[in-house]
Amino acid sequence: MADADDTERHCGPCHVSSPYRRKHCYLDSIISEHRSRFLDVFPQHKLIPKHHFLEHYPQLIREFGPLAALWTMRFEAKHSFFKKVVRHTGCFRNILLSLANKHQLMVAYHQSHSVKPSLAVTKTTEVSLDVLKDDLKDLVKCRFPAVTAVHVANNVCSLGTNYAVGMLLCCGSTAGLPDFSEVLQIMLLPVDMAPSAKLRIIFGEDDVRKLLLPAGIPSTLQDLNDVLRETFDITGPFTVMYQDMDFDGQFFTLTSIEEVQDKANLKVVKTEPVILSLTTVDMSEVESPVPLSTEASSSSSGCDTILLSAPDESGPSYRSKPWPFKFEIPDFSYDIDLALEAGKQAYENDGTLLNNPSVTSSILEKLAETIFGFTAYPTGVQILAVAEALIEKYPCLKEPGSFNGLYGWQQRIKYKMGNYRAKLRGRQLAIPELEVNTLKRRCSKGFKRAKKAEVNYLPPLPFGETEETLEKERLDLLKEIKKKNNERAINEKMEKSFAMRRTEVVKDCPAIQDLLERWPSLFCENQIKEEFKRITTIHLERTFLSRLDGYTTKLLEIFRRKGGTAGTKIKPMLDSLNEHHVDGRRDIIIRCLVEYLGESGEELIKDYQDVSQEALKEHCGNHMMKIIVIHPNVAQEKPRSRERVSHH
Repeated sequence: MADADDTERHCGPCHVSSPYRRKHCYLDSIISEHRSRFLDVFPQHKLIPKHHFLEHYPQLIREFGPLAALWTMRFEAKHSFFKKVVRHTGCFRNILLSLANKHQLMVAYHQSHSVKPSLAVTKTTEVSLDVLKDDLKDLVKCRFPAVTAVHVANNVCSLGTNYAVGMLLCCGSTAGLPDFSEVLQIMLLPVDMAPSAKLRIIFGEDDVRKLLLPAGIPSTLQDLNDVLRETFDITGPFTVMYQDMDFDGQFFTLTSIEEVQDKANLKVVKTEPVILSLTTVDMSEVESPVPLSTEASSSSSGCDTILLSAPDESGPSYRSKPWPFKFEIPDFSYDIDLALEAGKQAYENDGTLLNNPSVTSSILEKLAETIFGFTAYPTGVQILAVAEALIEKYPCLKEPGSFNGLYGWQQRIKYKMGNYRAKLRGRQLAIPELEVNTLKRRCSKGFKRAKKAEVNYLPPLPFGETEETLEKERLDLLKEIKKKNNERAINEKMEKSFAMRRTEVVKDCPAIQDLLERWPSLFCENQIKEEFKRITTIHLERTFLSRLDGYTTKLLEIFRRKGGTAGTKIKPMLDSLNEHHVDGRRDIIIRCLVEYLGESGEELIKDYQDVSQEALKEHCGNHMMKIIVIHPNVAQEKPRSRERVSHH
């Protein structure tokens, strides 16, 4: 029994894995002590070879590490598999190749069918924390405050090692001697249960709060945003920033939840959009300082301004949606769907590609119809996006001879769109954007061609409308514009007469003065944005301001590095940047950009304080374009967070 205990002590991984030489010396001494005591206790027995081999253990441990890793039992177990293969095969021709093949098949089988779990428990019992001892209950509550019950087991297997209640485990060493601990209780907690965490949330220089997370740090960034929004009652969009100690505590935008640790510093930055209102002013009709419009007044009452877009009331005569960020393949007919699903299944089974001319023709017809709903003349990039989406959804349609499986479909879609346009023209349909690009019209001098951004270049007339009825709508529009607070009626008539107005602009190319006389409402602020949206399906002001906010950080870096005369003009504006809200900061960025590009901001932008009609005419009467910023009188009116911006 003494021999067995001593051997276990020598080969135990917790003891022999220590790197200190003094433990090896201690092993030498106890081996010698064991040999002398054995002879004293059993003088009638002689030493056997095993006792001699034991004397070499310290040296072997120093050279090879823990001897438990060199246990021959595991090598014999591995070798037994090859011996069984040889006995059952009965063929010794190229036996090494046969053994290698059988071994690889065995490994593949176990990897695909016999994956052992990292934790295995045979039987558990759920108990309340109140049943446990006080020290165990306090330990669980300290690390997992949200836990009210635990699962108790008598034994468990973790990573192939069995543990049971009452087992003694080596948990370290003291003065060269091993320390042992007894397993008193085995408790199981959920895998996704994390220790509680605390975060320091910064809203401003004078507003810093503490966030307690009893269930630990959320697993995703969206979950963290939801917790912040609910805990601190945050309204509107916001951005979370974390403190990176690699850059001396600078704050960076949080893009991964992995950056959030316990007791971390996070900063919440609100990103509500504040819109600069641009309004066209006819200087001949100005009798007093230009007042703020209803929309501008409501938005300038505070710094927390949100742009609310009007509902999309686009008529059926022109396109109302831009080209999608990710093209969605439309649904095909029932028989084509069956053929595609069968081809997809065959491709997944053995890689067979689908080659059916009738299916290809039906697919192209449906794709051309869908593409025409976005644009009549798709670009090469747009056609490539359609081909990629098609192959991604149905990989069985890949081109066998193409280097990427897409080139053939790109050419087919390109020529199919030409055939589709020709078919529409052949049906004598009123589609002006196709007629304008015919060979006969293309040779006409002075005829304006469509640009890439013009989604609705020449839309057809609304259903049931003629040029005479739309001319009547235009005359009614001239009467409606003279009424006050009549934006809704004006917008409806502008929507209805859009096709007629585009035909005049493209075919007749009228002068600005003539266009102003026929369509005066087109030069209002709201209708400028609405007309831009009708042509391009893009929100003008919202897109511009969002892009400007996205480039603000880089623009500020460029402005601060600017030197010379322009840098001298830019520096005072940048110094006052922190004194303004979002709209004021945007105004400063635009002014700095004008100076950075070498233009004269004083010639383009003019600030006024309660200016009269005569002064406006005197200062701006000779300018082709002028941005007028009228500041209200602070003594008479409540200070406002945004400025009035107008065009002349």
